[in-house]
Formats: sequence, structure tokens, C-alpha cells
Amino acid sequence: MNKLKLLSNPSHHQADVWLVEENGLRMVYKDFRKKGFIGRFIVNREASFYRRLRGIKGVPEYYGSPSSGSLLIEYIEGESIKKYKNLSSVFFEKLSRLMDEIHSRGVLYFDLRHMSNLLVLPSAVAGGEEPFLLDYGTSLYSPLLVKALKFVDDGAELYIKQRVSPELLSAPETMRVKKMNRLSGIWFFNKLAGGD
Repeated sequence: MNKLKLLSNPSHHQADVWLVEENGLRMVYKDFRKKGFIGRFIVNREASFYRRLRGIKGVPEYYGSPSSGSLLIEYIEGESIKKYKNLSSVFFEKLSRLMDEIHSRGVLYFDLRHMSNLLVLPSAVAGGEEPFLLDYGTSLYSPLLVKALKFVDDGAELYIKQRVSPELLSAPETMRVKKMNRLSGIWFFNKLAGGD
């Protein structure tokens, strides 16, 4: 495996993330082994979400874990949604379908308001942009809680729409975003709903 480029600024709570290549295939290699047991636990847990969400368009393909505390996933050529303005309603419909599929597998994402986790794959066709969701470190697998807690992910979708394409929000959606923004001031909800 050939390391091409460091993609992260590793700190005490983040993994080393590398762009790597093997047999002509470019992948992302996430390595948290230097952080000891807790680091290995975090990355192994994230790998379990990539396995659980396999086959969903908009979730990177999981290529395996070379060792405990590391994982390999598909490298996606895209830009953070933070760099975009005025995306079409079609893009947000695709994002909604992506979140519905993730929820249908019993997974709550819980980190969508951190917009750096949402990539946009550009397209020459208007409305052809595709959402791609990275980093499942804060996700939760709990089929029983999806119905009760999916409002966090749903509210985050509206938050992103407000930041990127506010003209697409309906009046009730605008009210929901305002409510979520107020809730984010409470510590627990700030951890779930704090944005970039």
C-alpha cells in the first residue's frame, strides 16, 4: 500500500487519514492504532457502520480493516458542501433519500450539521450533483430508536438547506430550523446538533 497524501491534521482525538493506492485503486486509509485501545475501539466501531451500510449510494465502499484500529474505504473525489451555494431541490431530495436509506438500516448518523462530512460530487447536468456522506464515528445503531431520534438528522438536513439554498425552505421548515438552532444551545443537543 503506497501512501500518497495525508488528508487530516491528526490530533489526540483524531485518526491519521491518508490517501493511499494499491493495485491502481485509490482508497482512504484511516489509522487510529497509535491512540491505543480507545483509538482502536473508535475505528473498529466506525468500520462496523461502513459494513452495515454497504451498497447504499452515497456511502463510501468499505474495503476492509488491515489491522485492528484501521480501515480502508473508497476515495471520493468531491468537495465539501460548505463550498456550494444554491444547490437544486433535486440534490436535497437525493440527500433525503440517502438519509432514509441509512435510517432503514437502523442507523442514526448524528453528525450531518458538521457540513465537512457531506461531499458534493459535481455534475455537468443541472441538479445532477450527488451527496456523499463520510465519517460515521458518532453514528448510533439502534433500530428501536430511529423513529424517536431521526428528528436530529432531519433537522440537520434543513440546517444544511438553510445554509446552502435558503430559498428552497418552506415556512414550516424555516420554523423547524429555528427550533433546532435554539435546542442546540442545550449541551446534549449541542453535541448532536452543533454545526460547522
